[in-house]
Amino acid sequence: MKTKKCAITPLQFISYNWIKSKHFDEPDKYSGEGSVKELADRLIKDNVKHVFIAASRSVMRLELLSVFIEKIQSHSIKYTVFTDIQSDPTIENIEYGLKIFNGNKCDCVLAAGGGSVIDCAKIIALRASNPNKSVIQMTNYFTPLKKSVPVYVIPTTSGSGSEATMFSVITNTAEERKCPVLTSKFMPRAVVLDPDMSVNLPQKITAYTGMDALTHAIEAYISTFADEFPEDKKKSPYACKLIFENLHTAFISPDDKDARLKMSEASYCAAIAFRRISTGYVHAIAHRIGELYHVPHGCANAILLPYILEEYMPAIEHNLAELSEYCEFSNYNTSDNKSSYVFINKIKQLNKQLNIPDKLTCLDEKDFDLIIRRSNAEARLQGRPVRFSSSELKKILIKLK
Repeated sequence: MKTKKCAITPLQFISYNWIKSKHFDEPDKYSGEGSVKELADRLIKDNVKHVFIAASRSVMRLELLSVFIEKIQSHSIKYTVFTDIQSDPTIENIEYGLKIFNGNKCDCVLAAGGGSVIDCAKIIALRASNPNKSVIQMTNYFTPLKKSVPVYVIPTTSGSGSEATMFSVITNTAEERKCPVLTSKFMPRAVVLDPDMSVNLPQKITAYTGMDALTHAIEAYISTFADEFPEDKKKSPYACKLIFENLHTAFISPDDKDARLKMSEASYCAAIAFRRISTGYVHAIAHRIGELYHVPHGCANAILLPYILEEYMPAIEHNLAELSEYCEFSNYNTSDNKSSYVFINKIKQLNKQLNIPDKLTCLDEKDFDLIIRRSNAEARLQGRPVRFSSSELKKILIKLK
């Protein structure tokens, strides 16, 4: 039984002090219907000459950037579109995009899409200013890097938070492994939260990305690093409340712009919450599920979240009771764990409303040792509130199957 949060280990101490040493500027934020036009004005102001637009194919097919493109063209700004970005982008995607960026002599990067597009775009921008550093070298936290070429972001989903973090995740296909690039050098200059960019998003993507954002907010709030970054931590309860109040509405009413805008705000706030505080075992295991079985990241997070929170109990009882109170789920009472379990049950209910299963039937026991080894390697650097042994992680995986 875990009665309290585990103490910060020497390795975690090094990890969060490295993060604390990095300078963070929040991107300038343009929010509301039609705010994509403001980003065009920003590029004009920044004297951009040729913008490299990394976009999902659906963004270009639906002509979501038509107003933006028309405006920059009227000011003689050239643009090149790159859409060869797969879900869980690879090193090959990065290198191909870089070749196109350099071949067209672009001077900035605009990402318009979901988390995969944004992650890919940020690393292309970083490679452009660090031509002698490979993507593999960039996954080493201590590789010295120059600041990327300017990055601007228009998220079309509400979940990854990549628009406001120093994280990008890339897939190393040779090792079948997801690798993070962690640096403040490619932080976006500006982000647009425009509901016109996400209306009519498919239900599954709405559900999965929304639950990804909820996982960011919760894992940040319960992290052992949270008190080191109190201003970031404050964003977590607000993000949770927005998601519980608006995700199902966005799911059943894809054209509800108010719900879409609030989900965009929730995703952004959750990103600010975890950008330095980091995540924990939910993300650590979800990354393995994505690597091995290609389950969408947000879906894996959604399924894992209630299981891991229950295994953390009662160490996180007080944290979940506070979130429960903020979300107005129950009377706040830290003398028992009722409020904290109400919060976990609300997550389960939301998953059910979003048609997300409660099991990972893809799990294969032959992979358990690999999942456990890689999950522990990731989680030990993060603020996970409880340290699970290999046998405890195996029991969790058995429950999930």
